[in-house]
Amino acid sequence: MSKSKHRKREKRVLRLVEDALNRAIIDGYRPYNPADPDVPDSACTETERRIGLPSGFIADAISAGKITQNLSLYKSEDPHQGLIDALRGAGIEITSDDKARRYLRRLVDENKQLKKTITRIDREQLTMEEVRTKVYGLPSLVPVVPNWVISSHKKAGTPGIPMTLWSDWHYGEVVEAGAMSGKNAFNLKIADKRIETLVDRIIDITIRHQVNPQYSGIIVCFGGDMFSGDGLHEELTDTNEAKTIGLFMRLQGRLIWALERLADTHGRVYVPCDFGNHGRNTVEHRYKLRAETNYEFLLYNQLEQYFRNNPRYADKVTFNISQGAGVHFTVGGHRYYLTHGDSLGVKGGDGIIGAIGPIKRGSIKTSASEESIGHGYDTILMGHYHQYITLQGIIVNGTLKGWCEFARNAMRAPYSRPTQALWFNHPVYGPNPLHRVVLDNRSNSPRTPPKHDDFPTTPRNKRRTNDPKLKLVA
Repeated sequence: MSKSKHRKREKRVLRLVEDALNRAIIDGYRPYNPADPDVPDSACTETERRIGLPSGFIADAISAGKITQNLSLYKSEDPHQGLIDALRGAGIEITSDDKARRYLRRLVDENKQLKKTITRIDREQLTMEEVRTKVYGLPSLVPVVPNWVISSHKKAGTPGIPMTLWSDWHYGEVVEAGAMSGKNAFNLKIADKRIETLVDRIIDITIRHQVNPQYSGIIVCFGGDMFSGDGLHEELTDTNEAKTIGLFMRLQGRLIWALERLADTHGRVYVPCDFGNHGRNTVEHRYKLRAETNYEFLLYNQLEQYFRNNPRYADKVTFNISQGAGVHFTVGGHRYYLTHGDSLGVKGGDGIIGAIGPIKRGSIKTSASEESIGHGYDTILMGHYHQYITLQGIIVNGTLKGWCEFARNAMRAPYSRPTQALWFNHPVYGPNPLHRVVLDNRSNSPRTPPKHDDFPTTPRNKRRTNDPKLKLVA
């Protein structure tokens, strides 16, 4: 190998190591300090562990000026940093760090306070406005859409504003690999890894694989069913890894980390939120007091409270939380309607076309209903069906948990990989192009993906032309 090629390869490797180091700093590990190289929870040590480098390699590279660590990414005084330390200390890896123990106690206290809040809501039947204003100290629920979202963004050479739909995470559910013939498994550890993969791949697609990645911000739509849910189905109650209350702070910490990272990479984040049917605290699906009886409404409000009280992100992260009937918002002149998908006014499906029938019928009914009160839209965003489907004016999201026992044994749905939707809102063409962000390890998927998983194609020798003399062309 020539010296020039060797230098290029060395620079490429060092750049990857530098990215991994700064990622560890974002995750809460302390930057390298030459004056105290043996500090616990060092980002150097963690990065070397993650990618299998020999001990001391990164410290030597930093000292030699080959790698630069971004110290601004470390938030030592951030309340969320304490939550990260607490979760890491309370998880699989046991720590004797007194600081982590103090944060653990605080985490337990916050969990107890959450339980008291839910009990108070049930006892006093507080309205959602009172929950926001009295419990969380937030302003009344008035839909707020930032100007950077509404404006047209007609910058030459840019693909538009990146948008992603996060829904149907079913955090806390367990999918056994044996029941899925080894093609999928799901638990809290896998869920956390897929959340990390989701954020990494969104950044990779929108920043590293675009010619001119200059954005006003990114839009992250929360579409509901973030929790698996308690008491909805007996089998979920028996097999969930933990109760919703026990999962609340853990998922909240993951979402805080994800939104902070996207705010750091894209400048600003707009977060419209709707809640699903699995977040409810009632056995029966209900249409009155939907927000007040849903854990996700509390989750979204606590997230908004956190970012409003964080000086670093108060002006960067904006929430628009549903009052129970979805969220309308406009991006560069294109009108979106975000709803979970469980209230389309339709049921059933078809053994051949699956959920496409009710999705299409439901979107037509929903469009007519919303149009009748002056809330028309161009594209409806939904989850609920656990299939990534795109139709004219419709984007249906996949799921974080992937193929599960219910999908295989009850619905006989074909295999589908865990997927979340990503697209760019073009100022002229609307949502285009659309991407499936696949979150699992490809080695676990079938060797030949099912036909429904990809766009249908016509063999080259079967393509017809408009020339009547040539029926087929090679």
